[in-house]
Amino acid sequence: MGIANALLGTHGRDTALIDLNEIDLGRSSHAAARLFMDSLLLDYGYMPMVIENCDSWDVVVTDEYESYGDCGIDITGWEAQEEGLNISGIIKRTFVVQDGGTKTDLDSAYIQMVFRNPNLYDVRLPHINVNLECDEIEEGVASTDPAVTGYPFVSTLTGFVELTPSNEICNLAASYEDLERVETCANTFKFRREWTVYDWCRPATTVIYNQIINIGDWTAPVKETDGYMFFTENADDCSGSLVLEAPSYEDACGIVSISAKVHLGIPSIDNEVGFFDASQGGEGVLEDIPFGTYYVVWTAQDDCGNLAPRDTITETFEDVVSPSCIIDDQRSITITNYGTIDSEEEVALSDRGEAWMTAANFELKQNTPNPFKGETVIGFNLVEASNATLTINDVTGRVLKVVSGDFAKGANQVSIDSKELLAAGVLYYTLTAGEYTATKKMVIME
Repeated sequence: MGIANALLGTHGRDTALIDLNEIDLGRSSHAAARLFMDSLLLDYGYMPMVIENCDSWDVVVTDEYESYGDCGIDITGWEAQEEGLNISGIIKRTFVVQDGGTKTDLDSAYIQMVFRNPNLYDVRLPHINVNLECDEIEEGVASTDPAVTGYPFVSTLTGFVELTPSNEICNLAASYEDLERVETCANTFKFRREWTVYDWCRPATTVIYNQIINIGDWTAPVKETDGYMFFTENADDCSGSLVLEAPSYEDACGIVSISAKVHLGIPSIDNEVGFFDASQGGEGVLEDIPFGTYYVVWTAQDDCGNLAPRDTITETFEDVVSPSCIIDDQRSITITNYGTIDSEEEVALSDRGEAWMTAANFELKQNTPNPFKGETVIGFNLVEASNATLTINDVTGRVLKVVSGDFAKGANQVSIDSKELLAAGVLYYTLTAGEYTATKKMVIME
């Protein structure tokens, strides 16, 4: 019987003390023995290779442990793997192999497993810069506990172990102190955390480490609802008003400032015709604007300077009011049975789009003023005296107010108070009279 007498080397990882009792191994083949010994090598550490040519064999494993106290001893040289180690203990493991034949043979081998105490070179420090979004705030306070920002830790045989003020690892311990915070913007600050990591057995080797904790807003506002625009046309000339409704944005950490630049044509520095500051949302009005294609560019920025992607909308403002024929001096003209005019004076006509007279057509007029806050007047013309109903709805179709009654032929009007509607923003009003119906938009300012 023979046994390999070369040592397998020194265990290169921290490990716990292993106590092995006598192990009886009966094996009849070299291949089976090799597999079994390999499994012991994997499970328990280092085992020699047993080679037996014919008989079964038994292995007896014994350990002798020599302890050097809590702080151990420092050794140097080859046994200390060149750089010097602090040894807490050594296990001498002896393997005795005996065959089961008629001739009793014994052979033995041993290895030494050296256990060292951890030192400051084994400590891994947390990240030097830690950035936390201010939306990671609970009950108004950002969690800057080291459980979030990171503890120093040591790699052991069983995994990573955190080195905390309440959890020492052998001779190693750690503590920290947070210095004064520096405010930068809304809900945003930074401070320095000073770690002290020390080795009780070597107090002169203490490490002081600075960690910077940043609680900040690095995320741009997020748009929740779109902005929009629409036009109201003046009755007396080719112009009107542009009404803007700001989009809404959500920001986790602060207030969002919203503004809009209005351009007549494709946006450039030369064709900006208006600016709207909508920091608190709501509507804006640009009056006396000519017909044309308008672009509105919305900008949203939070307190920390994060810009949301710019949002551009465009609409074309054009004449949508049909011309009406009126008599300028509003004189009375009688048409004979033969279609002639009694008066020989010329009848003057106007190409204006609206007149203060009784019209022969059904018409729903734009409310004035618009946008409004308080009272506005809705005018309309009826072809004949009849019952008519005016219904006001919000953008969802919800009915806010209904006015119904008998109205005269020609011009009529109804006054509406915004307090009656309990709404703001864009509303729609619809007039129905017999077979006729018409709808327009109006805006209530907050």
